[in-house]
Amino acid sequence: MLSDDVLVEIFDFYVNDYHPLWETLRNAWHTLVHVCRRWRAVVFPSPHWLNLRLEYEGHQPISKVLDAWPVLPVALISGFNELSHRKSDKRWGNMVAALESEHYNRICKIHITDMTNSCWERSAAVMQKPFPGLMHLDVSVNGDVVPVLPDLFLGGSAPRLRELWLRSVPFPSIPKLLLSSSHSTLKTFLILGTFHPT
Repeated sequence: MLSDDVLVEIFDFYVNDYHPLWETLRNAWHTLVHVCRRWRAVVFPSPHWLNLRLEYEGHQPISKVLDAWPVLPVALISGFNELSHRKSDKRWGNMVAALESEHYNRICKIHITDMTNSCWERSAAVMQKPFPGLMHLDVSVNGDVVPVLPDLFLGGSAPRLRELWLRSVPFPSIPKLLLSSSHSTLKTFLILGTFHPT
């Protein structure tokens, strides 16, 4: 008997505000859209309000994941420890393929931690183009000599970027990239001497 507006308010609390210390609600909206058709019809027209996005971890090609859902932003998320085993080479390849794919403009978040130098080189090489939907970038690299990011990283522009974490990643051109962001509350975190302006 509740109106759609009231349902969206309730869903917003469930997805965005209800985070008990002992529980992290990842993809909480998945539960909502599987309850009934009406709830699905309320959730999908509210992608920004309900923070709808597809969390992609490379278990299968990204095209298969996207075919199962409506057009939504994509978050690439993985700890490198999860990708470091030999059996996970294909999974890592899927992550890089997602960056190269025709769907790269839907990527809103990249959160990959504890990469090796070689894997970061491969990832950075395919990120020499603008990612117009990217709002959050969080990368850490474990290595003695991490390659310096070139000026053309992210095409030299990230207009929607809200949060940037670079750990052990030298990026001399970061001032230029930050100036390209139109977001007034951009948070930037550069850790372990990664910021070396020229």
